[in-house]
Amino acid sequence: MIEYRRFKEASIKLKELEANRSAIYTKAPMDLNELQANPTTENVDLEVNAYDMLGAFQKMLRRKQLKAPLSARVTRQEVSIKDQMGSIVNRLKIANGRTNFADLFSSDDKTVLVVSFLSILELMKRQVVKVEQEKNFTDLMVELKKETWDYDDDSFE
Repeated sequence: MIEYRRFKEASIKLKELEANRSAIYTKAPMDLNELQANPTTENVDLEVNAYDMLGAFQKMLRRKQLKAPLSARVTRQEVSIKDQMGSIVNRLKIANGRTNFADLFSSDDKTVLVVSFLSILELMKRQVVKVEQEKNFTDLMVELKKETWDYDDDSFE
């Protein structure tokens, strides 16, 4: 019975460690020797993939949670991805076509944050915006493509 209890406690501890680890986002290591050997690659834009986008979104959510009040009231709010896409394009136009990824998330409401993130992904898919990162660990920059400056809200059907 004592040994059974030890195994039971160990399995509970392992489940807790697994839950804690699953909340952490990791990325495969890069070979930094290539970057050191070729210093002219400093100004080359790095491609941003879906994992980079998710990592930036999670980082921004953590920052928002630290600012959030301890108590909250739950209300149902419907936010349209189409409307949010138009809003993001308008904000980019106001910012001369380029802004920081985190600056596009002005709301503290989780629903609006998720819809905004999905809207940015949809805009990337439709090639209306592009997301760039100058170097590893720098902020993501969202840029409105030149040929899409004439987009309006009705274009997002």
